[in-house]
Amino acid sequence: MGGIDPCALDVDPRQHLDIVFDLAERHGVGIDIHLHEPAELGLFSAQQIIERVRALDMRGRVTIAHAFFLAGISESQRAQVLADLADLDIALATVAPSGRGTLPLLEILDAGVRIGLGQDGQRDYWSPYGNTDMLDRTWQLAFTNGLRRDSDIERALETATLEGARVIDPTRSRSESRGVGVGETADLVLLPGEYPASAVMDRPGNRTVVRAGRVVARDGELV
Repeated sequence: MGGIDPCALDVDPRQHLDIVFDLAERHGVGIDIHLHEPAELGLFSAQQIIERVRALDMRGRVTIAHAFFLAGISESQRAQVLADLADLDIALATVAPSGRGTLPLLEILDAGVRIGLGQDGQRDYWSPYGNTDMLDRTWQLAFTNGLRRDSDIERALETATLEGARVIDPTRSRSESRGVGVGETADLVLLPGEYPASAVMDRPGNRTVVRAGRVVARDGELV
């Protein structure tokens, strides 16, 4: 069930969110709310979302996409809202925007909040920068966050892979081993690189895509 900018678009956040949460609860589905509202306005909407998740016990079933407001509030306000998101298992999703919408990735991860990386579109009316290459978008996430250490760049890569999987499947533990474990579906991308951070920086094109244990693409071509 989707929602978007309860204050900025409908100018009636309570009714907007009441309808979204009522429909989701009635039909037993999750919620994805796109929240572009900045600073204090976005914080107010986020607090309304948090209030309903707590009251309806919808832990692990709500995602806030974009959450630009996190970049425009005080450090103490951000610490509090991140603590609430972690406590209620409300996930975040980002497209790694630049400027005032840049989310503080390391703060979010350190707070224990699930966050995944995606793209808003592919050279459409929203933006000409989408190309569906998630390794390229990982580079953008690291760049916009000013990440320089290999370990931090690897955390950006995890946001695009393992953390993204946890947004889709909240039962997946962050402590699970990296890669494909015994009994797991073999969905993966193989690519050359000395180490994970170098793969993000170099973004090599000769990749092999494996789906359910079967090679489905090599070097950008279906097989």
